[in-house]
Amino acid sequence: MKNTSRHACASSLTTLIAISLGACSTMPPRAADVSEAVQAQHWRCGEMLLESQNVDEALILRLPGGDHRLTPEAAASGARYSNADGVRFWSKGSDEALLWRDAEAAPLDCRPSEQRSPWLQAQSEGVRLRATGNEPGWLLEAHADGSLVLWLDYGQRRLSLATEQPLTGPGLYTAKSGASDRELTIEVMKRACTDSMSGTRFPLQLRVLREDASPLEGCGRAYAAARNAGA
Repeated sequence: MKNTSRHACASSLTTLIAISLGACSTMPPRAADVSEAVQAQHWRCGEMLLESQNVDEALILRLPGGDHRLTPEAAASGARYSNADGVRFWSKGSDEALLWRDAEAAPLDCRPSEQRSPWLQAQSEGVRLRATGNEPGWLLEAHADGSLVLWLDYGQRRLSLATEQPLTGPGLYTAKSGASDRELTIEVMKRACTDSMSGTRFPLQLRVLREDASPLEGCGRAYAAARNAGA
C-alpha cells in the first residue's frame, strides 16, 4: 500500500508540473538547437517522454537527460539508428519503435505521444537548469536571472528562491527566500546520475541542503543559453 501511495504522489507531481510548464553523454550544444527547422515526433518509451527529429541522414534523439545524434545502420525493416554510446532507436513505422538507452539495457517499447516531455518544454521556456528527486518527490527549476522555483512533497509546496549567481552548471550555490529569509545550499556536481524511479540518466547530480529538514538528492541537467535570433 505504501508503494502504491508513492507512485500516486509521483504521478500527481508529473501532472502538476506539466500543467505549470504548459510534465549520459550529450551532443555538442549546437546540435540541440535543431528544434524548429524539422518537425519533431513525440514518443512515450516506457515512462519516458522524448522527441525524435530526422536531420539530413541522422536522427536527433532528445531524451530528458540530453540530446543524442544517431546515424543509420542496416535494418531488415523500418529504420534503425545508433551511436557510439550504445543508444539505439529502431522505428518500425509512424506508430511503433524501440529504444535502447545503452548497450546493456533492455529495449523500451515506444508509442507516439501527444504530451511533450517537461524537460524539453522547460528548455524551450528558458529554464537554465532543471533537477528532480524522489522519496519524497521534488523539482527544482533555475532561471537566468537567478530566480528558482522549488517544488516539495510531490508538488504540494512551492518555494520561490533567488541566488546571487544563477545556477547554470556545477558549483556550490546559496539560495534565499525573500518572504521568510530561509536559506538553502545547492550543490551541483558534474557526475553521471540515474533517476531512481524512471532509470533515466542525467549528467548532473544535485544535493539541496536545508537547515530544518533532510537533504534532497536527485539528478538534473543544464541548458545552454538560447542564441540570439539571426546569430
